[in-house]
Amino acid sequence: RAGQGYQVNKPSLELIGKQGFAKTALRPSGKIDIDGVWYDAVSNDGFIDSGVPIVVNKIENYNVIVKRLNS
Repeated sequence: RAGQGYQVNKPSLELIGKQGFAKTALRPSGKIDIDGVWYDAVSNDGFIDSGVPIVVNKIENYNVIVKRLNS
């Protein structure tokens, strides 16, 4: 039942192309911030340091896949 445990929601495909920044270092996984909302993400662009601008590349299963904005 809802509210009686942790639920995992698949990230929306609307995130693809959105820009934000790494909230934590992505090695290759970590947290990103898009429009003030934090997401778990995985970098397909190697290590990305905290504060670096990112863009959402794709949604794969339950993962938000990102790369550096200027790469």
